[in-house]
Amino acid sequence: MATTQLSDVIGNPQVFGQWLVEETKRLSGIDNSPIVVDDAELDDWLQREGNIKWTGPRYDSLDRTQVEKIITQTDGVQFSGGTAAAVPLNITSHIEEAVRTERANWWSASQLSKYLNLRQSDPLQAILNDLGGYWAFRRQAMWLSMWLGVFADNDLAPGGSDTHTQFDLTLDRSNGGVFSQGVTNFTAENAIDTLGLMGDAEDDLGYLVTHSVVRRTMEKNDLLDVIKDSTPGQPKSYRGRPIIVNDEMTKGAGNVYHTYFMGAGCTRRGVGTPDNAFEMGRFPEAANGGGQNVVFNRVRWCLHPKGYRFIGTPAGAGGVTNAELAAAANWSRSAKERKQIPVARLITTES
Repeated sequence: MATTQLSDVIGNPQVFGQWLVEETKRLSGIDNSPIVVDDAELDDWLQREGNIKWTGPRYDSLDRTQVEKIITQTDGVQFSGGTAAAVPLNITSHIEEAVRTERANWWSASQLSKYLNLRQSDPLQAILNDLGGYWAFRRQAMWLSMWLGVFADNDLAPGGSDTHTQFDLTLDRSNGGVFSQGVTNFTAENAIDTLGLMGDAEDDLGYLVTHSVVRRTMEKNDLLDVIKDSTPGQPKSYRGRPIIVNDEMTKGAGNVYHTYFMGAGCTRRGVGTPDNAFEMGRFPEAANGGGQNVVFNRVRWCLHPKGYRFIGTPAGAGGVTNAELAAAANWSRSAKERKQIPVARLITTES
């Protein structure tokens, strides 16, 4: 008679692993929004290559300040008998560098823990059911760390080849955490000034990511778009911009909160599948002979902000940590123009 294996509980582990990838995206409001886009180039790199970093050139826009030439009847090209050579313009480019991470975790449940549960509910099944939510939260934490580092870099004076202007991504109205109604909190005026950091490209910032405290301030100040009560499931929005509310959103001490205005695709996402991404094992000698089941799950990710280079060197062979992503010294803007970075940050103090 065939023996029932632990893998029989969930079916094909490989299929289950693919389900986890999709579930991780679905369960995070940030990860499942248009501000994070799948990038086939990063996917392919993660799947086929072993380098810690990916490097890719990106073309800049043509220089709009170059004055066009007025056509004349005479020919000034030397090889046609003219007196001066026509000098063509060129297109410039910048380099983006992304960094990978290889992460894992594992969970165990003893056989006895099942027997002692109400109606012998299976703790192993509970673990499996919540894996998608766990990884969604962890990748969200990675995303928050990454943008924390990018904004921290922007708060510093540029150095080396960094092209940014200090503070050109942020409007800080927090007043050091001292609240003043209509001045330090989220107001229409502060939001408009934040969008103004993008100049005439402000419409590229089509989404808000903020804390629920700030969203409540917006509602109290009647700043949210009106949506009929009879329309269920409609997200709140600000002047047509969907609001992604997340209580893990970056904040300062006390009642200081960060709100991000972001454009679609400002974060590129790569996902690879490690060898043996999902494994299960049984250890009969554990729990003093009672037996223990263990679930192992491994992920391979890359999150990358548009227009930037990760210039640090991860300390571990498994790639970048959240602490390294959050460090200002590890980021450098390579895009030539501010408008190529479709993000702006508003820092407020709420009551």
